[in-house]
Order: sequence, then C-alpha cells, then structure tokens
Amino acid sequence: MELSKEHITYTLGVPVPLNEYVHLSRSMELRILHEQMLYETFLDTIKTYAKDKLDKAVSTIKDWKDFAAHIGQVLSDANWLKELLGPLYNRVVKLLKPLTDFLKKLGLDTFIPKIKDFIEKIKSQGGWKSFMGLVALGSIITFITDKLKNLDKNVIQDFLTKQFSGNFVDDVLGKLTDWKSYLGWLQPIVKGVEVIFKFLQPFLSTAASSKETWDKYGINIVRENKITKSELKNLIREVFLNKLNLNNERI
Repeated sequence: MELSKEHITYTLGVPVPLNEYVHLSRSMELRILHEQMLYETFLDTIKTYAKDKLDKAVSTIKDWKDFAAHIGQVLSDANWLKELLGPLYNRVVKLLKPLTDFLKKLGLDTFIPKIKDFIEKIKSQGGWKSFMGLVALGSIITFITDKLKNLDKNVIQDFLTKQFSGNFVDDVLGKLTDWKSYLGWLQPIVKGVEVIFKFLQPFLSTAASSKETWDKYGINIVRENKITKSELKNLIREVFLNKLNLNNERI
C-alpha cells in the first residue's frame, strides 16, 4: 500500500519525521496500516449510508444522510480536510465565550476548563479524527447554549456531568469504528440535525459553493487555460476558504 506523506500526516493524523519517511520503522508501518484501516472502514460506512447524496453539493442539513454526505465529502478530499481543520477548531473555540457566559450565570462554569482541555486533546489527534471530534464537540456545545438555556439548573448540571465528567476524547475516538456507531452516540445527545446544521452552516455554504463553482465552470476553465484539475480545485477552494475565514471572524 503506497501512501503519501501528506496523506499519512494530514488525513490519518500520524506525524512522520521527514528523515523517517523513506525508511519507516516496523512499528511505524504497523501504526500507519492500523490508522489507514480505521479511516477506510469509517469512510466506507459513510458512503454506504449516504450513497444517494454523496455527489451532490450539501448546502443544508435536513436529515442524517445530508450530514453523512457532507462528512463523506470532506473525508474523501485530503486537501479540503486539511484546510478545514483550522477554521473548524476556531469555530469551536469561539463557542466557548457564549457557553462560559451561560454557565457562569448558573454557577456551573467549573466545567469550562475540562471542556477546553477536551478541545485541545481532540485537536492534537490530527487528521480525520480531529475533524470528527471537533464536529461532535461543537455540536454538543451548540446544543447546550441553544436547547438547554430555559431548563432547570439541575437538568443542565446532569447533562454536563454525563457528557464531560468522564473522558470525552476516549468517548469520541471509541465511536470512530464505523458511521453508525458514531451517529448512534451523537444523535441521542444533540437530538436533531438542526443543531448540527447550525454549527456546520458556515462550512456547508463554503463547501457547496466550491463544489457548485467547480461543477459549473471547472472543466471549461481547465480546457481553455491549460490548468490542471487539481490546481483549479485548489484555487477555487482557496477563494472560498478565505471567505470562510472572514465569516468566522464575525461568528
């Protein structure tokens, strides 16, 4: 199995020192093989679950298949995954401000340091695991600030205790064996897809605009300007990512 250093580093999240890539140790080879198998299995189960929507631009999330299709599109594109991780992390971090304000009023802000720690640990996973962990945590934080704000303090405290008193990172990573395991864990927590849509909306609009631009103009531009498909896709992606970063500053 021939895997590029970029795929190993940015998709699988396995850091490989430059001087070790040519001659990998046996233990590193086994680790990479294990991570690749996890990644392929998870992605294959997404493709099976949302096979009728994978080729469409996902600009909204109306059901769980829309959610799966968006995730599948990102995980299938190493460059897109790599570029989205930074903005996604920044979005989760920015959600800490309204969450902290909300929990402070209830005297429950002692949970904030632990949530911050979980964010950083998820980020350190790298690659697709970081992406899936940040999507889950961002959606849960959105659920807390949107759906729990009018509930009794004890209900909110029970929810926070259940979700964040253990090791949230292990909980997420343990569900990345296949799509249904991940969905079966996340769905009962956030209840409906509207919470996930609200959290992912800036990324959905950016991804959909990028795909629609490519589908509409891509082939003709490649033919007329003698630019490669990958170069043009990266150029389109860069334009929309710059737009996403500007929008993120306002969130």
